[in-house]
Amino acid sequence: MASGFEGDPREHILSAAARLFEQGGFAGTSTREIAAASGLTQGSIFHYFPTKADILAELLDRTTEPAMSYVAELRNLDVSTTERLCLLNYLDALALCSGPYNEAALMYLPEARAPMFDEYWRKRQVLVDSYLALIREGVESGDFAEEDPERLNTLVCALTESSVRWFDRARHEPRETAELVARTVLRIVLRDRVDTEAVVAATIAEYGHTFAGVVPATTVPPDPR
Repeated sequence: MASGFEGDPREHILSAAARLFEQGGFAGTSTREIAAASGLTQGSIFHYFPTKADILAELLDRTTEPAMSYVAELRNLDVSTTERLCLLNYLDALALCSGPYNEAALMYLPEARAPMFDEYWRKRQVLVDSYLALIREGVESGDFAEEDPERLNTLVCALTESSVRWFDRARHEPRETAELVARTVLRIVLRDRVDTEAVVAATIAEYGHTFAGVVPATTVPPDPR
């Protein structure tokens, strides 16, 4: 490990790998490059992560963990289905856009479909099913459009995940982007025309503070070199 190294080595490794995977892909990034970028020796990398695939697995898991914690907390809130969907969608999009690097886009890497990452896709399906349960509830209550819930859910999830492709960390602000995604989703699912900007703003103002502590930090670990 380099002298003067500060912070958690695992976080330095993950931060460096996320940036390198985003720039050069999984196959195009070596553990030697990750070690150099994180200020560690290659042997130290293997002490924390036995393989490069283990690094990617950890990064992928981190893209679903925040939203899954939101699902659990939302169950304890006495709110309408519209407010629950709004909050889940806003917080999900906010988490996707809040990291210093675009970790969520790593799910689009071809290697992410390998069997070794099946656990990540299982967790992601749990999140998709949570969205579906809310949409079915809204359709049954008459609040949401009379559409096939599964088709509506596919559209909502695709729209939310698409933010990782067009969100520009140099130009866009995460909270404004998450609000835009939430407003767009409500325009799609709600049966009646409403002021979605007002609904999103009021819902976040009323309940957003409940989840303030689970939004990931947007800082990068200090450069150890």
